[in-house]
Amino acid sequence: MDQKKAPEQKKSLRRYLISTACALLLAVLFAQIRGFSFSQPLATNLAALCDGFFVSGMLVAGLGAMIWVSTTGFFDILSYGFKNLSVLVPFHHRRKYKHFYEYKAEQAAKRSKPQFFLLVIGLIMVLIAAIFLYFSSKNPFSLKMYHTVYRPL
Repeated sequence: MDQKKAPEQKKSLRRYLISTACALLLAVLFAQIRGFSFSQPLATNLAALCDGFFVSGMLVAGLGAMIWVSTTGFFDILSYGFKNLSVLVPFHHRRKYKHFYEYKAEQAAKRSKPQFFLLVIGLIMVLIAAIFLYFSSKNPFSLKMYHTVYRPL
């Protein structure tokens, strides 16, 4: 039994490492776009890192959520509908599935177990972005820097 789990754990670890490396590369790219440079002050760099980690974390978490939802069978009705669009074309072969239930049962038999690794990595990156936000300013939850002062004429 332990021999079967070892390749699974190795595959899972490789999946996490490759996905984390890609997400970190994406975060660094977005941080560079937002102005990260070693010649900038620390607060500016932390704000750029916060932006980079937040954007890449949300992208990865969103992709992970879509993958997780697709393993639950949520999109089966859409794929069934698109596969049956070919029936509308004249001189085309008959449907493979007469009813949605048949299609759903076959897809459930093929379906793999839920995949959470991208969702976990994305949420961890959003948490890291919140830490960078906290350290990038003295009071990170005050929005003074985003408000303009209204002065009547």
